[in-house]
Amino acid sequence: MHLPVLLMALLFHLGAPPSTTNNETRAAAVLFERFETVFHTSPALLSAPSADGSVDFMGEPFAYLLLGLDKAGVQARKSVLADASAVLLGTKDYLPPNGLGRTVSTRCYAVVLRQGNSIEISRYVDKSTLLSTTGPQIWKWSASLGEFGERDPRPSSVYATQIGHTFILVSNNLEELKNASEQLTALHNGPAVTGIREWDDVSHHEFWGYRKYRHDQPPAASTTFAGTKGIKPDAEALILYVDHKRNSGILRLLGSKVDDGTAKSLTAEMTMPPLKPVGPGVWANIFPLADAGPYSETPFQIMWLFGLGVAV
Repeated sequence: MHLPVLLMALLFHLGAPPSTTNNETRAAAVLFERFETVFHTSPALLSAPSADGSVDFMGEPFAYLLLGLDKAGVQARKSVLADASAVLLGTKDYLPPNGLGRTVSTRCYAVVLRQGNSIEISRYVDKSTLLSTTGPQIWKWSASLGEFGERDPRPSSVYATQIGHTFILVSNNLEELKNASEQLTALHNGPAVTGIREWDDVSHHEFWGYRKYRHDQPPAASTTFAGTKGIKPDAEALILYVDHKRNSGILRLLGSKVDDGTAKSLTAEMTMPPLKPVGPGVWANIFPLADAGPYSETPFQIMWLFGLGVAV
């Protein structure tokens, strides 16, 4: 079956899961405005870390959140995820680690809480970590997350705040946490996500990643760790989602022109099935999530394209 036909069949097979909730849309709108890459997942898809602290492909974007909550206090992670309906991540400002490790970036997680929850994050974190007793409560704690690479063992600073019984925000940057909190608090009337191509399709998936390229920003110090190596000026966005029943991932590249320079470049750079045209200014491939011959490393290689690479 040709790729365009197979992709259409996959989309039809996936059907239409429950629509994104208003609060998920609020979180996505703020993160898309403030960050270059945004990921979304359901709490059920977050895998528990293994004995060595690693996580699987779909859990990789959320590794710092899970490990950070584990360091906050007993039952913090379990309680937060139990009352969550969705978890989103925004990242930007990509830098190489010192030695081996994950790409260093500014991260902000938005945990969307389910209706009727009664969670209070203050129950699970040490009271001494509260930064201020005036204004919105913000907690800060230190955690050894390996954030800066194997040669830089300094602990990470983790900041968290709760917005009523609607959101819990966790970030490695205090200013980003404050700004995202202010914007989420100000949005009450079901904001639309604007300027995000194919949003109506993307938002119906349980797990997705979306990178909107910022060509107006200065070039990254390392295009490899930033995930922008081979990206041409006409590339608009990169989208990732999965078909759980077929245990496959789908990668879509969106461009402003019919030129396939970026598609050819990424195919040459990465060990993955070739990106092929499926529409005007759209290229796609389907890759296995499980071990499958020459493409067994594809899922984790693709994370590099979203600024979430891991040097091992």
